[in-house]
Amino acid sequence: MKLYFEARNNFNLKASQDNSYIYYLLVVNLIFILNPLLSIFSQIIFIWNDKNIRQLQFINLIAHLALLLGLINTTKIPASDMQDYVQWFYDAQGSNFWEYIWLEGKEPLYHAVVYMLSNVFLGNKNAFVISLTFISYFLVLYSLVYLGKKIQLNQKIMIGIIVTTAFFPQLFSISMHVIRQFLAGSILTYFFAILICVGKKKWSLLLIATLIHTSALIFVPFLFIPGLAKPLTIRQMIYGLLAITISFSAIISILPIILNLFDNVLLSYVASRVSQREFYELDSFSFMPIVMIIFIVGSLYYKSSINTLRPYNIHIKYYNLFTSVIFFIALFSLFANIFPPTRELSSRFLFYLYFLVPIFIVFLCFKMRLVTICFPLIMVFWFIYLLYVLENGAWQYEYYLEELAYPVFF
Repeated sequence: MKLYFEARNNFNLKASQDNSYIYYLLVVNLIFILNPLLSIFSQIIFIWNDKNIRQLQFINLIAHLALLLGLINTTKIPASDMQDYVQWFYDAQGSNFWEYIWLEGKEPLYHAVVYMLSNVFLGNKNAFVISLTFISYFLVLYSLVYLGKKIQLNQKIMIGIIVTTAFFPQLFSISMHVIRQFLAGSILTYFFAILICVGKKKWSLLLIATLIHTSALIFVPFLFIPGLAKPLTIRQMIYGLLAITISFSAIISILPIILNLFDNVLLSYVASRVSQREFYELDSFSFMPIVMIIFIVGSLYYKSSINTLRPYNIHIKYYNLFTSVIFFIALFSLFANIFPPTRELSSRFLFYLYFLVPIFIVFLCFKMRLVTICFPLIMVFWFIYLLYVLENGAWQYEYYLEELAYPVFF
């Protein structure tokens, strides 16, 4: 009889918890429709203070963050590269599918996605912007949740990393600027999350990323270098610096030759991004990217090998590979930025750092109690900084405050 009552009480408790969970989802989703920012703020407070959080609550939060960022992007006035992307979106209406996907002679998968979105949404630009922003950010933020769950990361630290990544202005500013690379970068983030946690190289994800933006090919060689699976040491960092110097010199010397000798769309495109004078006008890195690169290089040696993660079945060799990739890209982008002819190439490498650094921070913050205290201030700072960039940055956003506080369908 005693066992019967215990079982019934446990069942009633579980049913009560399930009902509370359903009510929670209904309430926060209703609030999001009425006031997106208030809903996200409420979820952050709830998850921060509740000890019995389910993964679906994290997924609901990252879905709302991704959707909110998509709504903000609809207020961006098309300029520079975004004008071309929007025009391609409109051009898909009434076009032949096979002719359209080879519109640029490369990256057919991106154009296939745009063709589908253009016809499904009947040429609605805002739906196109929201969809691509949502897909990209959801992949990035879900990758962080996936990693955090695998290593049993403190939920407060997890919330802090998710929110700061979502509101990181440098990442958001390129979401509707270099759209193809942004989408490819989000897929690569998921690729590395699976690689580190599961130990499987999902070549299909790399192929998809490459067919969306060819720059994803730069990650393929790293996967075949055995020495990169070892922890970074001072000696390896010096060897890496020499390899970067040699690689950089080779690129400068060979790409113009390729441009002149080969009539290949892909090779000519890559070479022209380095050799054309129109890219000489790009500015050198601002303060923030330089600080980020210095932070990465300085932290890599500290966290080059994480023995404390072994009980959680993290594949250490692939984590070491990942840190080597970050080290190479960080130094290469900094080195290439010194010379005006290669600043375009430098920027492309830097963009990928914006995606990969949050993964590194997940491991960097593991078991760091002080971070839990600091994250509320960090989250507030990044949100205010994002608002500042929206108001005073390189791109213009109209009525973005309405997307934060007004009903979604207003």
